[in-house]
Parts: sequence; structure tokens; C-alpha cells
Amino acid sequence: MDILSYLNGIRFEGYSPMTYPSQGDAEAWEWEQTLLPEEDTETKQLLAPLKQIPKLSSFAIAALIHEMVRQMPPEQCFLNIGTWYGYTFLAGLLGNPDKICIGVDNFSNLIISNQNLYLPPSNPEPHFRAWFERLRSPLHAFYSMEFRDYFKNFHINQPIGLYFYDADHAYQAQYEGLLMADPYLAPGAWVLVDDINETAPYAATHQFLKDQGGKYQLLFEQKTCNNGHPSFWNGLMLLQKQG
Repeated sequence: MDILSYLNGIRFEGYSPMTYPSQGDAEAWEWEQTLLPEEDTETKQLLAPLKQIPKLSSFAIAALIHEMVRQMPPEQCFLNIGTWYGYTFLAGLLGNPDKICIGVDNFSNLIISNQNLYLPPSNPEPHFRAWFERLRSPLHAFYSMEFRDYFKNFHINQPIGLYFYDADHAYQAQYEGLLMADPYLAPGAWVLVDDINETAPYAATHQFLKDQGGKYQLLFEQKTCNNGHPSFWNGLMLLQKQG
């Protein structure tokens, strides 16, 4: 199944991106009532370690990232700018030891988890590093630095097949995060943009699309009725580089 069909095939029982579950725990709803179009049970079992990790994303997005990395050509990489505790980055690693996965974060975001029953409020970096070392393969790497420094000094001649910028969502940072990745994105590469309920990342991404003059196609755009929604969290866009 191709990626766009997979994404459009994700279903939610009892709620939609624009409605909220009427009862029950949102975390339970997220895993039990999110239905994947292929290998639903198998994927949930594979990604089960993510239940221990504080997050600012949803199971549906994690499953999508996992599938995108699984289908990625071996010479391309998954690049995640802004790992935080590692939920979405590790979703790409799990079950994909043969794929190149790169995470970048300088942990300057002061958001501290107070939402996860398995972990008290804490500094994300040591927890991320512990989970990363436990789950990584030799093809998985992490750089502790600001994303501009990473692109200027470390990302050399490595084609990107999946790019997820999830760092500073201020307008200029969001725009630069997309622009700096552009030279390395392979033809057909996927670009995930989250938090599009917010004005700045939404506007910056649409400006990037306009400025690129048709180089990228917007294939999916879904806002949610609130931040932290069990479907697509705070909204999601999917772009694809043409060529």
C-alpha cells in the first residue's frame, strides 16, 4: 500500500479529527480506537514501547512515520529535527534497523512532561538518550545541536526520504527548517509538518510551498478540534517533493 493510501486509510472509532471521544481515557482511545489500514495488530505490538514515552504527538502519526521509514529506499534517510523524548523519532527506528535514521535536537525547548504516568516531570535529554541507545541499530544516529548547525556542518550528500521538522515552530524557524532541508530531499521525498493548528507553522509552510513554485505538492492537510487530539494531535500536513 502506498503512503498516501495508508494515511487516508487510518480510521478512528468513536471520534474524528474534528470531534473528541465522549468518554474514556484519551490514551486508551488513541491505541485501541485508531485502526490502521494494514497490519493493525502487528504494528501496535511493534510500537508498544512508545507507550512508555512522553509525547507531543499521536499513535496515528507514529504509525505513519513507521510505515514511511519502512518503505523508504535504503540509500535515503529519515531525518527528524526536534526529538524531545523521542516518541516520533523512535517510531521510525522500531522495526527498521536496516534504514538510516537521524535525529537532531539541542533540547532548548523547556517543555517538561507532566502528562505521562510512567515518568514524572523531568529533563527529556537523559531519558531520550537511554531509549535511543536501547532501541537503535548501527544505522541510527543522533546529533545534539541546533538544526542550522547540523545542516551547515554535518548533513553532507545524504539524500532524505522522510523529513520531519518538529523543532521551533516560530514562523522564521519553520520556514528555515524546510528551506535548509530542500537541497537534500530526494525526488519523491516526504515532508511531514505538524502543529498546523497554530498560525505560524501553517503560514510558514504554505509560504514555502508558494516560494518553491510547484516543486512540492501538498497531499494531505488535516487540522484537529484541539491540541493533543488522539487522531492527528495538533494538526498534520504531508508534502511530497516532485521529480
